[in-house]
Amino acid sequence: MTLKIFTNLLIIIFFVSSLKNIQSTSSCGDIDFDSILKDYLKNATEIDIFLDFDGTLAEITPHPNNTVTTTSMKNTLLELSKHPEISTTIISGRALSDVEQKIQIDNFTYSGNHGFEILFTNGSKYIHQIPESLSANFSKLLQELEQKVEKHNAWIENKIYSLTFHYHETPEHLKRMLMEQAILIVTKYGYRANQAHDAIEIKPPIQWNKGLAAEYILSHKYDDLWRNRKILSVGDDRTDEDIMKVIKGFGLSFRVTNHNDLVTNADYKIPTVECVQELLDAINRHYLKKQSKCSCKN
Repeated sequence: MTLKIFTNLLIIIFFVSSLKNIQSTSSCGDIDFDSILKDYLKNATEIDIFLDFDGTLAEITPHPNNTVTTTSMKNTLLELSKHPEISTTIISGRALSDVEQKIQIDNFTYSGNHGFEILFTNGSKYIHQIPESLSANFSKLLQELEQKVEKHNAWIENKIYSLTFHYHETPEHLKRMLMEQAILIVTKYGYRANQAHDAIEIKPPIQWNKGLAAEYILSHKYDDLWRNRKILSVGDDRTDEDIMKVIKGFGLSFRVTNHNDLVTNADYKIPTVECVQELLDAINRHYLKKQSKCSCKN
């Protein structure tokens, strides 16, 4: 092979690689996060951010134990934590201890079990009360689910205040049968069954969700003034819609979805976890610019 041919091959490889990079950076469509944030934040100095975990900060995997953030996403979250003007809450359907262990950033607020458990940055905790009659049924419900539907690679995740029935790895032709059987058992014991990604979220039938938990967190921090604050929410699930409803009209929300026809309370739809990171990186850039301007003035 002559040097000229080899050089031409390198140019072609570089060109193809560049195209791939262009496609990956434009995967969020025409959304200009920097402009959106500049327009929304205007002269505001502070922002409160609510982030889901699975499907938002990390790709969903067949088993939740294997779900982790990428190194670059973790670095982006660490950068967020360095800005005193940014208050971040990770609010997940996972157990509180689980989601806290997945992130491991000290000055974040964590909420697990769709808001039933909340851990504030000062170490104080809030546990939403569940009526004794429902608590008494919890162990019976768990036992019957384990006996009757924990098969064909389906399994029950016990999160103390709620359960998740996972059937991601169940053969397709058996999923519907197991799902329907699980729902019958759940309703028998007075609990709610909500559809998730190849899973059923099982919660007590009380008026509490991520939206009400977000309200509690905000009012705990700012009393009645929380509605005057800038609030941003990102999530990929129906349960995240409850936060989006709460902040609709004065907050800024993003739903992670590939479905263009999905009806949502979010202001924007973004297709991937990578786009979530682009959004968070844009937030970091916004506050770095603010800091540099302040430094110049001083």
